[in-house]
Amino acid sequence: MKPNISLKQLKNNDPWMLAEDIPNAYFTLAQIFLSSFVNNLNKSSDVNYKKTFASFKGYDLSFYFGEKDSFNFAQHVLDKIIKNPSFGEKINKNIFDYSNDLYKISESIKVDSFEKMSNGQISNFYSLQNKTHIKLYSWGWLPNAVDMFHNNFTDYLKEELRKTTNLESVEDILVSLSVSNLSNVVNEEEYSFLNLASLKQGRGNSNKFKKALEIHCEKYFHLKFLWLGEDGVYDKNYFLKEVNDFIGTKKIADDILKEKKVERKKALRKKKVIFKKYSFSKNFIRLFKIYADFSVTKAYRRHAQIFWSYKINFINEEIAKRLGVTLEDVRFMKSEEICKYLILEKVDNDFLNELKKRKNFFVYYAEENQDLLLSGKDGKEFLKQNIKNRKLDSKTEIIGQPA
Repeated sequence: MKPNISLKQLKNNDPWMLAEDIPNAYFTLAQIFLSSFVNNLNKSSDVNYKKTFASFKGYDLSFYFGEKDSFNFAQHVLDKIIKNPSFGEKINKNIFDYSNDLYKISESIKVDSFEKMSNGQISNFYSLQNKTHIKLYSWGWLPNAVDMFHNNFTDYLKEELRKTTNLESVEDILVSLSVSNLSNVVNEEEYSFLNLASLKQGRGNSNKFKKALEIHCEKYFHLKFLWLGEDGVYDKNYFLKEVNDFIGTKKIADDILKEKKVERKKALRKKKVIFKKYSFSKNFIRLFKIYADFSVTKAYRRHAQIFWSYKINFINEEIAKRLGVTLEDVRFMKSEEICKYLILEKVDNDFLNELKKRKNFFVYYAEENQDLLLSGKDGKEFLKQNIKNRKLDSKTEIIGQPA
């Protein structure tokens, strides 16, 4: 995108709504989803958000949508799902597929894999992984959009349940029907840990435990990294200590595993009974499956993105080294700026001064095929014109399916 709009040209006929505050994140990461909101969601849902902006104070960011625009986008996605449940099923399938693509390209990033590559080759790889991540966001954002801000999907299902269940406990029924048949990566991690503890408690020999510990660490070490990696990653010693601490509680891992599996079977059986009791239509059952699976695919996407975050840090460190700037500088560059300066092989003083301003405070505004980056006084003027007296912490409660 090219910065072909100015502060004076911006018109706001739709009051801004705070979408989310994200601490400990950075601009190069945020640009991926902010740009996707206005340029790439139409690849999946036929429409984009009309506009978005984010304010950055160091590594803390807050991003916004227009209130009406956000509601209309969510309703558009929901209407497509209701009209054609196969679209909702496609959303979940593509999130799995594109998350796997992001994970695979991230796996190819090694600590020393870029030392022999030219700046041009690094630039090309950087663009490729960026496009892979954008493809994921073009589908991966839809479960959030359809319910996170205005509860469109949740409210629709509750209203339909009221019609069918004669005002019985709609909330309880909603919770029961929101259990997905799919395995969740969060539960998988918990089961894997309990299996480790079980092996340590005597269900297997020491070699089996060591092998299981290596597998667990390899699969989940990166979850500590999040976006900045300030606390590093988990290692085998950490997981070993967690296992020993668990054993110190005198709890039996096998018993807990069995209890959890029994609870899950009961929850799935209860869902079946409810479906049978009220004779829901096949389409309505499909809608609930989509709704329940959204919680699974959101976690799956996040798992892949945190792994990406850990791996992309190696590239960012190499880029910083080659351009003679800090890692923090790279994190405040647009992706196209990174590729541009890799080709030029240096960063000019004017741009270094601009980065210094960005690291303090700036605003990033985007519409389809155009964006605007405002630092210093211009950024503050933008917030003054558009946010006014609206409190940044006005969204105090999260409800709906994401909760």
